[in-house]
Amino acid sequence: MSRESYRQCRLTRKTPYGLETRVTWVPVEFSVPGDVIKLRDGGEWSDGWVVMDGPLGPVMDKESIDLTRRTKLPSLEQRRSQ
Repeated sequence: MSRESYRQCRLTRKTPYGLETRVTWVPVEFSVPGDVIKLRDGGEWSDGWVVMDGPLGPVMDKESIDLTRRTKLPSLEQRRSQ
């Protein structure tokens, strides 16, 4: 079974209120700097997102991304007290 790979990228788009920026996981084939893509957020699609720079991290599959989101990292206070 082939798994789709993702890269974490910084995206921007113009809105009536200014420039909106988002860092998100994008399928590798859509993670080319300068490309304009659509994002799905909560079942709704928004377009006009420009991939600003290449990968900000490693290429990962969806299961690995879900695992990293569930992993609880220590807070700054917890790290300072160690």
